[in-house]
Amino acid sequence: MVMEVTSPRLGLNPNALREFKLVVVGPRKVGKSALVVRFLTKRFINEYLENTDMTCNGVADLDGENFRVNIQDTSEKGMRISSIEHYIRWADAIMLCFSVTDAESYKKLREVAVKMVDKLNDLAEKEPSRVPPIVVVGNKCDLDYFRKVSRQDGYDLAELLKVDYFETSAREGWSRLVSRAESFSDPCSSDNETLGIVASTAA
Repeated sequence: MVMEVTSPRLGLNPNALREFKLVVVGPRKVGKSALVVRFLTKRFINEYLENTDMTCNGVADLDGENFRVNIQDTSEKGMRISSIEHYIRWADAIMLCFSVTDAESYKKLREVAVKMVDKLNDLAEKEPSRVPPIVVVGNKCDLDYFRKVSRQDGYDLAELLKVDYFETSAREGWSRLVSRAESFSDPCSSDNETLGIVASTAA
C-alpha cells in the first residue's frame, strides 16, 4: 500500500528536494502506522489494516531542512533478519518501535536488536559510512496506567545498540528523549516535544 502525504503549508515540489528514507520496524499493534501518519500529517488515525506493509511519501521539515521523505512502515515480516539486513543498507535511518503497554512487543523487538548488533558491527568495520542512524521508540505512553515496559527497559534496549531512546504518544503527538538519569525516574512528565524530534534525531 502506498500513501502520498504532502504537507500543504510547504507548497514545494517534492522532486526538487533531497530524499530521506526511513524504515519503521516493530511487532504488530504497537502504533507504527499511527506514528508515521501523525508525523507527516499532524493527525491521529486510530484504525489501519493490521500487519500490512505501507509506504508513505511526503514532504517534511527535518531539523530546519525540507526533505522528500519515503517512509517504509513494515509489517511483522520486517523483523526477519533478512529484511533487517536489507533495511540497514537501504535506509537513511531506522526506527525500532514497541508499545510500553505490551511486554511481548518489547521482548520481540529486543530479540531483533540482539541479532542486529553483529550485523551493524560487521558493517561498521567494513563500511562505517553506510551504518544508518537508529532510534528505539516506546510508543503509547499516553496509556501509562497500562504500562508493562519500564523506562529502564526501553533505555537498556537502546543502550544495547548504542542509540537514543524516545518515549512517544502517537495519539497525543509528543515524544521525549529519555536520558540515563530519567530512565530511573517517574515516566509521567509534561516536558515533551513534538514527534518531529524523533525523525530529526535520526536524520
